[in-house]
Amino acid sequence: WREETGGEGKFLKWLGDLDGEPIISGEMADALTEVHADLCSFLTQMLARDPAERCTITECLSHSWLQPVRQELQEDIDKFVNSKLRKQTSDETGVESCARSSDAGTHFRGSILQRMAPDITVRTAKAKLIEKGL
Repeated sequence: WREETGGEGKFLKWLGDLDGEPIISGEMADALTEVHADLCSFLTQMLARDPAERCTITECLSHSWLQPVRQELQEDIDKFVNSKLRKQTSDETGVESCARSSDAGTHFRGSILQRMAPDITVRTAKAKLIEKGL
């Protein structure tokens, strides 16, 4: 690119043109739609030129294209949390009765997810995406 244009200026000007043609458009959009319509939608939303129109990380993670991976991640997280709950309830520290109550279980589950889910999600998501060839 640099040899053809003499530097990055042309690319940066094109990238910064918020009123320009969408990054995913024309033949590229057609080709992506042929591969998978959800993939095209996902990339189009992520690569919107105008940051105000670009999807947030939450919207990205909630997109239908990631539904299969998200479902597997949720199952993995649920298994992890349930194993921690079982371990917690079997400890001899007097927590057994507390962890059995639904409020304590919900609180414990939430705290585990807050502390551990980001790490699990990143590791598991990467493995799942590689496994699926994505």
